Amino acid sequence: MQKSVKILLLLAVILVISLIAKSLIAANRLQIEDISDLLPRNGQYPTRSLASIKTVVIHHSGVEGQTAWDYALYHVNSNSWPGIGYHYVIEKNGSVKQTNPLTNASYHVAAHNAYTIGISLSGNFNQTQATQAQISSLKKLLSHLSSLLARDFNVVGHRDLGNTTCPGHNFYPLIDSLWQ
Repeated sequence: MQKSVKILLLLAVILVISLIAKSLIAANRLQIEDISDLLPRNGQYPTRSLASIKTVVIHHSGVEGQTAWDYALYHVNSNSWPGIGYHYVIEKNGSVKQTNPLTNASYHVAAHNAYTIGISLSGNFNQTQATQAQISSLKKLLSHLSSLLARDFNVVGHRDLGNTTCPGHNFYPLIDSLWQ
């Protein structure tokens, strides 16, 4: 073969490898949709510095077939909270919605909101299992938060800080495997 043909083939192989690598990176990238300004609100949450965040608390919504919008309506209308209690909601399909700025000390765990981030997975995990898409997105979100906060943190279930079954009997045993 001529030298120029070999060079062209080598360049084509490098291009294909580069495209495959970019595709794999894109598939592993976490996409977060910030809907915090779109959700129902009734006032403002207290704020805090990111440096005060020490713990991530995992929740389940406790209901099937609802979304971050539904949880926000419930928290505002039934609980009289300033907004949705969680910082993130992970839907059944794995999509991640940011529902509060991390600087908001939103109400998701009584007496522990000043230093925690609340992540809720949609579903009732006393009755069903989290989807693989939810688990994958949660792992990516925890990694993202570690990078954003530039430190490690504790990851606990809501039941570790309050009298509840949340995040459900079927999900709670998975918590230790999510973040180590």
